[in-house]
Amino acid sequence: MRVVVAGGTGVVGRYVVEELSALGHTPVVLARGRGVDLLTGTGLDEAMAGAEAAIDVSNVVTMRRSSAVGFFEAATGRLVDSSRRAGVRHLVVLSIVGVDRVGLGYYEAKLCQERIALSGAVPATVLRRPSSTSSRASCSRGSPDRSRCCPANGSGLSQRPRWPRSS
Repeated sequence: MRVVVAGGTGVVGRYVVEELSALGHTPVVLARGRGVDLLTGTGLDEAMAGAEAAIDVSNVVTMRRSSAVGFFEAATGRLVDSSRRAGVRHLVVLSIVGVDRVGLGYYEAKLCQERIALSGAVPATVLRRPSSTSSRASCSRGSPDRSRCCPANGSGLSQRPRWPRSS
């Protein structure tokens, strides 16, 4: 299966690409360094051609609400629209556990990203995982519910995601 990975060169994205390849899928990395810009849409439709699924693990490094919202509105909006035009059957968006309960700018932007993806014409799934930084911080502060914030390896991701093998 041809699967587009937005942010496929990033911290999480490279593992997604590796796992998809190991399972026999054909990952297509969307990244500025590969000629695809989610913010402007440059190269996006060409890269999406023939994709059956899209995974969005794109990110922006900021805690400022306006910058983060601007990024996710533009990037996710363009990804959703391009996915529809390409006939993508499903979109998966990586988000953060508790994003709907934290009033920080970046978290509000991730919630905005979720809403854009879920309201689009392409069926979408939001995968919320603990934020690695917040998981470690909660554990070190002695959070009363350590089972909720601290996976076995303490990294915020207890194991790599498992994708179905390509048929």
